[in-house]
Amino acid sequence: MPITITCSQCSKDIKIPPSRLKTRNFCSLKCRYKWQSKHQKLPSGRRWTEDEDESLKQSYRKMTYQEIAKKLGRTTRAVGIRRITLGLDMKGRVNWRPTPSPDLAYILGVTLGDGWVGEKKVGLNVTDKEFAEAFKEALQSIGLSPTMKFYREQWLVRAYNTDFAKWFKSIKLKDIEQIVSPFKGAFIRGFYDSEGALITHTKKSGIYKYVELYNTDKNLLLLNQSLLDTLGLHSTLSMRQVIGEKGILDNGRAIVSQKDRYTLRVCRQTDVKKFLEETEPNIERKGETDWLNGV
Repeated sequence: MPITITCSQCSKDIKIPPSRLKTRNFCSLKCRYKWQSKHQKLPSGRRWTEDEDESLKQSYRKMTYQEIAKKLGRTTRAVGIRRITLGLDMKGRVNWRPTPSPDLAYILGVTLGDGWVGEKKVGLNVTDKEFAEAFKEALQSIGLSPTMKFYREQWLVRAYNTDFAKWFKSIKLKDIEQIVSPFKGAFIRGFYDSEGALITHTKKSGIYKYVELYNTDKNLLLLNQSLLDTLGLHSTLSMRQVIGEKGILDNGRAIVSQKDRYTLRVCRQTDVKKFLEETEPNIERKGETDWLNGV
């Protein structure tokens, strides 16, 4: 369930997923930048030295702005302005490099589900605002500059970065497994936010629910199953729909399957509870836990 925090800059109350409690302190980037400008430790107007200029010349095509700024004790904005002042060509500059983290694991889970990656950008089109916001925050956390807007009944998130796009298209499933292994919950959360559902059944003994992950890529679901196993969660993989078979989507729309569709289910009620605790879904209806009080 979302929790309420207060923005460190403007004191506005905002709701965030519990998983963002340690990293989210502001309601917007504008507030974060205002706070940083007030609490900037570096003296304002500090002149660039010859050694710093030389370091920038040698590093700007090998390192990202964030890495150079950390190395020199400067802001990324200062590094960008100085590059222009020195007349350094943008061609061949490193805009981004992968660093394993929970946010990168979450992004990979999303892009393998509802998200997508083009030649120069990564994106997501969804109806759930909290999902779009979580994806945008994760992209910001790894050094990208995403935008988010509401258009034709959907929330659109976009981040242009050629380096990220090339890297994502170059990695295989086995590479992804190595990257996300230390951050299993974050990766499964991203995939569950995209391609998952919490299904409800009512029996005489009470309410019964199970978690479902679905996709046309069997190997992708096998990866999720392997990660669930390491978390001590039992799951079963089965065929959901075969090619040419008619079916009904979760939104009620009828479709004819163009590919085999598979389902990964977590059915044991104790495992369902642990799954929701480990992944902390960003979409409220997918992370409802009130019914689990008696489990």
